[in-house]
Amino acid sequence: MLRSARWMAALAVAAAVVTSPLVASPAHADAPLHVHDVVTTQIEGDQFLCGDLLLTATGGTQVEKTVATAVHGLVHINIVRSYHGLTFAGSDGHTYRAAATAHQTVLIALEDIETGEPISTREVIHVRFIGGNQGSPGYLHEVFTIRSGQEQTVTTGTCDYA
Repeated sequence: MLRSARWMAALAVAAAVVTSPLVASPAHADAPLHVHDVVTTQIEGDQFLCGDLLLTATGGTQVEKTVATAVHGLVHINIVRSYHGLTFAGSDGHTYRAAATAHQTVLIALEDIETGEPISTREVIHVRFIGGNQGSPGYLHEVFTIRSGQEQTVTTGTCDYA
């Protein structure tokens, strides 16, 4: 899915860091803990609106690479999503391709793993559509942040989520 579940996916990785057997080990009490995870999923069904044009994902893959490090009571999470072979069916009958990237960073205190409240998070998503009879129908650039409990989303471009 191009639009992530925000920091909830990162929270699952943070929980994996916290439940790691190394956390309970006195020999590793001060050593940073690292978790690295890579997941590949199929992309289908996501929809975008570019003016009057509805684009529906028909294929492609997302590779999500997550690295989490716990040190000094904080979990630092870095997630990079890359997309390959994205295709979209346009409501105009044409097929479109897309190039997309997403990058998310999350900082959460170990004691807040249960509640899921991050200290801060920032996610940047960029999608550029290619093809059709008129060339590119546009792009979407979204920046989502949480700081001090306040959420903010800034979306620019000629396209948006449908």
